[in-house]
Amino acid sequence: MEKVGLTGPGILWSASRIRKPDQLDWDSFLKWYEGDLIPQALAIDGFHSCFRGVVTDYGVERPNIVVLATQDLKVFDSPEFSVISDSGKRLMAGTAGFYDVLDFDNRWYSLISVSDHGKKPLAETKSFMTVGWDIKGDLAESVVDNWFEQHHCPQLAKIPGFIRTTRFRAQHTRWSAGNGAQLPCPDFFEIMEFETPDIDVMTIIEHADQSEEGQRIQNEIMESCHFEFARFSMEGTWGKGPMFEQS
Repeated sequence: MEKVGLTGPGILWSASRIRKPDQLDWDSFLKWYEGDLIPQALAIDGFHSCFRGVVTDYGVERPNIVVLATQDLKVFDSPEFSVISDSGKRLMAGTAGFYDVLDFDNRWYSLISVSDHGKKPLAETKSFMTVGWDIKGDLAESVVDNWFEQHHCPQLAKIPGFIRTTRFRAQHTRWSAGNGAQLPCPDFFEIMEFETPDIDVMTIIEHADQSEEGQRIQNEIMESCHFEFARFSMEGTWGKGPMFEQS
């Protein structure tokens, strides 16, 4: 398997779908994922938490999401992690093959920052929203950083049910069905967690009651960046505490 070649804290974000439902049903897929693959991963020294979610918005091609968090991304290049692929062979015994039936879009992200308002364990997260973005114009990355910390995070803290937001930078991608090709992946990524099942997306996007300065900067960011948004229901969590502690 190709080396990831990364170090430091971060996550594997793995989006998946069943390509051939006539050969594998959803219940069998989840039984394998939660009963075999995830326990194997968490048994490896280096992984401390994991969660699985399902997309609640329409039109998302790979609805099943699994996130593995680690304090050092080099664990993905360990011999122990490479053995996990054997569980796929057990799942697909007697079929055309693991990747012929399943499709994975794997993305490795390094941690940028954590803003932990609720200070609650991952187990209390009921839903989460993600935002991916690329800076397309001449906007300095520091402008986004400052707005994020000084305006965005304080606004999120006012939303009922908000727990925390964690921000990442994309480092590596791998598409199982791509034959070497890669899927588009935003440079920056945010995961916002909530203890409520519903998420008011427009309240988050608009930040209507932020200061005039915050709104001015947000408008500048919106004009200079490309965004993608998605909402998820939390279907399962493993491990203790949050993905990462706020430093």
